[in-house]
Amino acid sequence: MIHRGLSSCPQSGRWRSTRNIKSMTTRIAHFRAQAYVAQRELCYYCRCKMCISDPAKFARSHGISVPQVRQVQCTAEHLTSRRDGGTDTRSNIAAACWHCNKLRHARKTPLAADRYRDYVQRRISRGAWHDRFLLKSLRQSAHSSQ
Repeated sequence: MIHRGLSSCPQSGRWRSTRNIKSMTTRIAHFRAQAYVAQRELCYYCRCKMCISDPAKFARSHGISVPQVRQVQCTAEHLTSRRDGGTDTRSNIAAACWHCNKLRHARKTPLAADRYRDYVQRRISRGAWHDRFLLKSLRQSAHSSQ
């Protein structure tokens, strides 16, 4: 429960400030936006065009459905995960589509970011990653914008 900038700790039941939580998520969102621009709006792993705002407009401009946009929604990806000692710093945050980010961390033992990018690229070359129509639409628009 959050009340006036405080949240209840589930273990102790004590109240603690949410200021650090808010500043952390704001900082990560800022790093995600910087990475999105630096990566030319392309996913770090699959190199598809990503959506960072207005899914309906993105869907119309790329000829895909709004539900398909969910797969390419821009997320902040920790290149070295926090559980492996990664930090919430600009150098450790990349922009990745929701699909790639979700599947990387769904693995029993997630691959390192560079190995996972190679894995994704191999899957794409075999036509076995995003939905084929979605992949074709978003990779064509990514190539035409470069």
